[in-house]
Amino acid sequence: MRKRAPGLLASFLAAGLSCAKDDVTGPQGSQTCIQYEDYLHLCGSVDTPQDRYEDVLDIALAGSHAWLAVQSFGLQAVDISNPDAPTIVGSIDTPGTAVGVAVQGSRAYVADYDAGLQVIDISNPASPTIRGAVDTPGRARGVAVADGMAYIADDSLGLQIVDISNPVAPTLVGSIDTPGMAFDVAVAGPYAYVADFDTGLHVVDISEPGSPAIVGSVDTGTAVGVRVAGAYAYIADVYGIAGMQVIDISNPTSPRVVSTVATLSGWADDIAVAGSRAYVGETTFLQVIDISNPVSPAIIGNIMTDFNASRVAIGGAHAYICGWSGLTVVDISNPSSPPILGRFDTPGLAGDVAVAGAHAWLVDFPSGLLAIDVVNPASPVLAGSLETGGDARNLTVEGSYAFVANGYSGLLVVDIANPGSADIAGSVDTPGQAIDVTVRAPYAYVADHDGGLQVVDISNPASPTLLGSVGTGGEAWSVAVSDSYACVADLNSGLQVIDVSDPMSPRIVATLGIPAWSVTVVGALAYVTGSSRADLRIVDVSNPVASSVVGSLDFPGEGLRVAVTGSIAYIAGGFGGMQVIDVSNPASPSLLGSVFTRESVQSVAVAGSCILAADRFGGLVTLPRECVAIP
Repeated sequence: MRKRAPGLLASFLAAGLSCAKDDVTGPQGSQTCIQYEDYLHLCGSVDTPQDRYEDVLDIALAGSHAWLAVQSFGLQAVDISNPDAPTIVGSIDTPGTAVGVAVQGSRAYVADYDAGLQVIDISNPASPTIRGAVDTPGRARGVAVADGMAYIADDSLGLQIVDISNPVAPTLVGSIDTPGMAFDVAVAGPYAYVADFDTGLHVVDISEPGSPAIVGSVDTGTAVGVRVAGAYAYIADVYGIAGMQVIDISNPTSPRVVSTVATLSGWADDIAVAGSRAYVGETTFLQVIDISNPVSPAIIGNIMTDFNASRVAIGGAHAYICGWSGLTVVDISNPSSPPILGRFDTPGLAGDVAVAGAHAWLVDFPSGLLAIDVVNPASPVLAGSLETGGDARNLTVEGSYAFVANGYSGLLVVDIANPGSADIAGSVDTPGQAIDVTVRAPYAYVADHDGGLQVVDISNPASPTLLGSVGTGGEAWSVAVSDSYACVADLNSGLQVIDVSDPMSPRIVATLGIPAWSVTVVGALAYVTGSSRADLRIVDVSNPVASSVVGSLDFPGEGLRVAVTGSIAYIAGGFGGMQVIDVSNPASPSLLGSVFTRESVQSVAVAGSCILAADRFGGLVTLPRECVAIP
């Protein structure tokens, strides 16, 4: 475990310390950072063998194994004894399409869609074996097991009850049609609770398995998942009123909705309940909801997962989430998200952020350039604004000037000596679309989309002049410069390493065909992120003509921008929030954690004791830095 400096985040918030200061400690040595691993964070994942677009549709935990229903690939056994490195250890194909699974003792019960219920011996996880089966009249979607019976959510044919006392010869003993499509089922005492899609929740008396009867119902919207804990049922609801519905079932004949929780997307795919927490899988997020008071539930944590969150199971201090392509493990020891220090809502779409002294400079489409006072990170304040007259994309700050990549209007030079009255000092049109800019005086280097790399003489800020250029083979989106070399992230052709020692005649000396959306260079290393595929690649550029990838890491979300300070990389992950990565060993970077910011993080900047994030519709967000290790 890494050592941390002493102190508390709370003292930082109380003191209202400046983001812009270089130190990271407040009064009496109080710490202005956190360790992101202390909060909700990813810790492991494993891919499952699937056809494209197939989800892992259900999960059941038993001891040190997770059992996954993987549609056309049947039942997969995953060893989860080390949650950081789950491993597939066995599998068995089923005759149908495995969409649901429940485990009891040494047997797994698989809802196999058109092939009904499959009973599988899992006493040897490396070699599971089908022992018995029974077809159901509908399409088996979900399964629950209790008291020698299996209860099948059988799609349009409602609830089917199967006697499994003889696992070699399971037998249908009862059924009841439901008015909708039975998607999921939970059993508690003498009742089964059926999530019946567009007809909501139905409570079925199963005290006589041969003659079950619906005794109560409640409309929830579109119910696809159900869990029962005590006197409440928790419904995962898609296309309906809200994501999670809480139903009072203390009187089974008269269930009633007592609260709802609006999830990020407005729907939920699945719910797991453990203690005073509900864990909701929705689209690509896991949401943690405090249900200590079921009438007033509250979201306390959000995290984007590696895959979509179709199903959720809880085992000890970990949540196991399955979806597209596999299984993701989330550490829920502390189920809360990392704190957000402060926020300033901007009038437009916050796109990029840079820091100069006590101010953050933000490009905010279409309002232009904003100066925001971040002396108190808990309460950022607007200090000034300037219309840029173009499509301001990204910026960098050097001395008393901000250099703005202003889209089709080229490069804009802004005098920011007085943040309250910033003024345009000069501009130059570029042949393409200015997307990004970095400065090494007396030159600015512009990633100019299909105009490649443009080198601009800025020795006279009032009259910047195009000097030289080189095409990058596609669309130049990001640029970073170290010594006499520029690294350009080209969306189509990868990372281009360019000799700019002669600014009038830059030339490409190396090309790496890797996903490249954004690039930052620190010392001899370039940190390159992709966008559609969220990954970080660390490139050794100490010998520019022989640049090579030395390490890589996949992470959830997008890779829109990266900022590196010391041994930590902060990545603007779009809807995945901000990702925090340990790069102390470039050959083996590791994900520490992330923070969900409400909207979509487009850019990040390090500002002394905190991180500034441009959060698109969410404006400017201030976040704590990662505590670095003490030598």
